[in-house]
Amino acid sequence: MAVEIDSIWDLAIPEGGGDTHYCVLRGTHADLVVDQGPASGFKTRLRVVPTRPGDGYDDVLTRALLGLQRLCPGVQHEADGEGYLVLIPVASHHGHEARFAEVLNQFLDYVNAGKCLQDISRQLVTKFTLLANAYELSHR
Repeated sequence: MAVEIDSIWDLAIPEGGGDTHYCVLRGTHADLVVDQGPASGFKTRLRVVPTRPGDGYDDVLTRALLGLQRLCPGVQHEADGEGYLVLIPVASHHGHEARFAEVLNQFLDYVNAGKCLQDISRQLVTKFTLLANAYELSHR
């Protein structure tokens, strides 16, 4: 299995919006599309796009989402033309910034356990070194 991620950090926010992203996870039976941009009103959304649409797909997705009710009560779906839009209840939206603390804590757990440092790629180190230097220069 191969995974490729491209990140683009534009210098300006798109007119009328905020952060944007787009990701496609290709599967055997469906693609999961996560996007945020003008088409979604700059709100993150999850779409399930069947690779071979059929009458039974709606039922399969309904059963799958019922299995997630314990983790995300009220999660549902609706047809959106190409596939299905997964509707996540507002109460489950914690916001983009709230995830930073969670990611930081998980990263620190890896560091404290000695699991992570040898696995950090040069690109990640370069990115954060650049950000740290930019921060330092901006505060002189």
